[in-house]
Amino acid sequence: MGHMQASCPVGVFHAALECYQASGYDGLGRQGVDFWPVIKEARGEMTTVISRYSYRDRPGAPTMTNGSYLFPAKDGPLATVRFEALRLGMLETEARIFIERALVDKALRAKLGNELAQRAQQFLDDRVRGILRAKDGRSGSPVGSDASWLWYAGQFSESARTLFRLAGEVAAKLKP
Repeated sequence: MGHMQASCPVGVFHAALECYQASGYDGLGRQGVDFWPVIKEARGEMTTVISRYSYRDRPGAPTMTNGSYLFPAKDGPLATVRFEALRLGMLETEARIFIERALVDKALRAKLGNELAQRAQQFLDDRVRGILRAKDGRSGSPVGSDASWLWYAGQFSESARTLFRLAGEVAAKLKP
């Protein structure tokens, strides 16, 4: 995912948290929801605080340099499509984490049973493959193109339903 701009396809924002989590990172790195242009740079153009430092210099996960998930409206900030996509992706990532915790804990995995554990692992692996397929252009569209992410968007509704259904199955098996 790496360095992301506001012009990225919406699917990138939807997939970002899960992609980073599946890669071993705990979040997106430094973010802002309302870093609107507030300072003048040397050429006199307005810029944001987040753009003052190279994203390579920020600690932690590869940083999405989008700093305005909210839009500065007259009566206060409004959510953007990017914000809603990120929020939806967060819900899906939390379901993924719940399932993964059950898969890696031997006692919990035993409660799941082999069939559910294998099915859940295969499904989680397939979700990451879907993100990579869109990111790398393996959907038949140019690498990282809007069309490639549109392919991803066509897949994620059914995938989200399956993810939440699996999380429900896992929760039912883990009940005391």
